[in-house]
Parts: sequence; C-alpha cells; structure tokens
Amino acid sequence: MLTKLFPNKQSLGIKGLVPLISKGLGMLAGYANIWLITNYFGAESLGAFSFLSTVINLTALLSMTGMDTFLLKQGSIFYGQNEHSKYAGLIVKVLMLSIIQAAFAGLLFSIFSTDLSRWLNAPNYNLVFDLMVVILPIYITFYLLNEGQRTRGNNTIYSISHHGYGFFTLLILGAGIWLGVEYKLFPFWSFIGASWLLLILAVISTGKVFKIKANFSLNTKEIRQKAFPFFLVSSVTVLLNWSDVLMLRFLTNEIEVAAYHTIYRLGLLITLPLIALNTILPARFASLFAAQDKPGMSSLAKSSVRISSVGSVLIFAGVLLVLPLVLSFLEIPQINLQLGTIILGIGYVLGALMGPNGSFLMMVNQEKLYSVILGVTTVINIVLNLILIHFYGFLGAALATSICIIIRNVWCVVYIKKSMGYTFWLH
Repeated sequence: MLTKLFPNKQSLGIKGLVPLISKGLGMLAGYANIWLITNYFGAESLGAFSFLSTVINLTALLSMTGMDTFLLKQGSIFYGQNEHSKYAGLIVKVLMLSIIQAAFAGLLFSIFSTDLSRWLNAPNYNLVFDLMVVILPIYITFYLLNEGQRTRGNNTIYSISHHGYGFFTLLILGAGIWLGVEYKLFPFWSFIGASWLLLILAVISTGKVFKIKANFSLNTKEIRQKAFPFFLVSSVTVLLNWSDVLMLRFLTNEIEVAAYHTIYRLGLLITLPLIALNTILPARFASLFAAQDKPGMSSLAKSSVRISSVGSVLIFAGVLLVLPLVLSFLEIPQINLQLGTIILGIGYVLGALMGPNGSFLMMVNQEKLYSVILGVTTVINIVLNLILIHFYGFLGAALATSICIIIRNVWCVVYIKKSMGYTFWLH
C-alpha cells in the first residue's frame, strides 16, 4: 500500500523528514509563544507582535527585489555544476546589493517613524521604526545566508535555522518573563533578538563559502535584470500572504490581529508536509529542468502531491480533534477562534491537494506567469478583505485567504497540465 501510495518515498520522504520535524518543533515553539504572550503580556501585545513582525518580513522581502529567489535558482545551478568561484561571487554580490537596499528601506522608516506611529495610533511603535535601518540589514543577511544553504543541498541546516525563530524567540521571551519584564513590545524584540542569534549561526555555517575566491561572473545590472521577474513574484506573494494582517490592523484593532495570528498559526500546522516539500524540491526541480528529465520531473511531481495531500488531510483531522482543548488555554477575547481555524484549514487542505506547484513554476522559467497569477489573486484578496473584514473581522480575513488559496492553486495546476503535461493534483 505504501509503495503504491509513495513510489519515491525513500528518495523524497526521508529527505523531507528533517524539514518536517524542524518545522513542527518551530510551530510548537510558536504556539508556546502565543500562550506566553497572551497570558503574560495580553492579546494586544500579541497583535502588536504579529503586525510588526509582518512589517519586517514584508519590507525585507521587498527590499531584496527578487534576488533571494534568483540566488536559490542560479546558485543551485552554479553549485551543481561545480562552478564554486562563480557561486561564491554570486553569494557575495547578492548579499551586498540586498543589504544596501534594506538599509535604504530602513532609513525611510526612520525618517517617517513619528508619522507612521501617529497614523497607527501606536506611539510605542516609534522606536521600532527608528531602528529599522539596523534591523532590516541584519534580518536580510541571515535570510540570504540561510537561503544559500538550500543551494548547497544543506536542507537540514536550512530547516533548523529557518524554523528556529520560534524556539529562539521562546528562549528570550521566557527569560524576560522570568526577569519580570512587562514591556508590551518585548515579545517583538524577542523576535528581533532571535534573528541576531540565528545570524551568528548562519555566518559560522557559511564560512567555507567566503574562503573561496569569488568570480563575479554576473555584474550588478545582470543580477537585477534576472532577479526582476522573481521580484514581481515575491512582491505579490508577500502582499497575498500578509495583506490580511496589515488590513486587519488598519481597519480594526490589535485584538482582531491577535485572533487572526492565532488561527493562522494553527492553520499552518496543516501545511507541514507542503512546507517540507517546498524546502527540498526547488533545487531539485531546477536541476531536472536543466537536464530536461521529463520522466524524473513527472515522477517527482506525482510523489510530492501524494505526500502533501495525505499528510495534510491527516494533520487537519488531528487539529479538529484537539482544537477545543488548545483554544481553551488561550486568553483571547474572541468566541469564533474555532470557526476561523476551520475556515483556514479547509483552504490549506485544498491547496495541499495540488502540491508544490508554485515552487515548480518558478524553477522552470515560468516566474513571469506565476507573478501574473499571484498578482490577480492578490487583487482579489485585497478586495475580499476590504469587504469581509468590515462585516466579519478576522473571520472575514480567514475566508478571503482560503478563497484565494483555492483560486491560485487551481489556476497553477491547470496551466501546468495544459502547457507542460505534468499533473499536480492527487491521482
């Protein structure tokens, strides 16, 4: 039965085990953080944590202008072809350009920090915006160095570092509570502190790359041109993923944001198998495409969809069983957290049934088409959020997200099937 269900389970499932476990542990730490924040700092503190961390993530990804995804693709090719000097040159060049752009974005936040804080009616955000010029470059440096781990096939190190945020945040947060810290934004600063600790680990694990004599085979203009299509994808991706949090904060309050953050985190548990696949497969997709190995690509697509589908359905069933108990531990003044989790969960399960189609499109020179799909979906998401949040608050944001997950995935798999012949749905 297992052989029929997972024909490539040894080559695919085992490689996905570490990302799956590390993500699971990271999510458990995230749930512990939610419990600590809501019980010791209050639901408004969780809302501030969710909003400010979203601003950091969104600004950082936009500041890289697609160079992170270009690094993943081109770096995998260079490293796979043993062109290590070109690979080192690419890492250094992308890192320098991204840090400069991040510092500029952070400077803009610093200049307008007072106005932004006043607009959000949150004077305690002022210090955060003032320090963005330091926060963003550090965050991006860690992100890119860790992304480089995937290009070298170090998925174990990548997964542990990428999903270590929750664990390191939990350590700092726990220490603060033990010391009696009551500052409302301390959970957010714990998140920033975690990024600094992870940066140290990233630098240590990338040390060998910096010792290679760099060959800057691609100049700045070439990198920007090649990365721009990925920038379009990343821009609409971050807006699609985080517009709900931003709009909830602008249209409602921190309590609503806290409620959405909670159900979003619970819903993400359902995507564990898909997250693991999206961690290990992009480099593999790029290699198979470069080698024009259609049978290998078809087999990989089939196996990934089956693992994603079965895993997500089983996890969703488990979440439904323990959901009332889990929610009983959280002190958030909302009575519909269970319904919100179910709404998001349905969207995530339906998306999982169609596998890692987005990663596939970006690795087979279809990033422009994928950016169009994401762009249209983002517009739909924003419109739905404007309408549904007004009437239903965070439940409206959950419904908008689920609808857009389904639209995006259906569009992708239909295109892949019609234009390339690969099947990204359960069969």
